[in-house]
Amino acid sequence: MKVSEITINDLADYVRADGTEPATNNFLAAALSAAKGYIKNRTSLTDVEMDEYEEISIAVFALVADMYDVRSTTTETATENLTVKAILNLHDKNFL
Repeated sequence: MKVSEITINDLADYVRADGTEPATNNFLAAALSAAKGYIKNRTSLTDVEMDEYEEISIAVFALVADMYDVRSTTTETATENLTVKAILNLHDKNFL
């Protein structure tokens, strides 16, 4: 699945949310946008380049699920999801 093909319904199914609630759908839409933005900033990939690597969609799903599961404004840890980190490291163009 390409990143551009991910829908709110796909995300709702993945996080086991009721896809009929407007608030849930709005949150998932915002989380999808945030996940894509994070990946683009973290790797310097464009939208077109993200679609070239299907494993990037796994990172999107994992990021959205994490945002959905942890909806508080504070966190006890600041560690990156290891699956997301491994996938994004494969395609990172930022070598600073």
